[in-house]
Amino acid sequence: MSAQYLRGQHAELGDLFAAWEPCSHHVEPGVRNSRFAARLAPFRTREEAEQALIAEGAVIEASDG
Repeated sequence: MSAQYLRGQHAELGDLFAAWEPCSHHVEPGVRNSRFAARLAPFRTREEAEQALIAEGAVIEASDG
């Protein structure tokens, strides 16, 4: 299974991405400024990805996954 993505819009930082991959292990998840970078740091669940984007101050616009 490949990572799925959420995109959020931040007022100052522009587009932010968070990926999730249930099978991910041994990686520090995080919100990133590109889909590629987000894929390298996925969260375990969609809910965790959403919460991280919101915590960064982004408004979730679309599901890219």
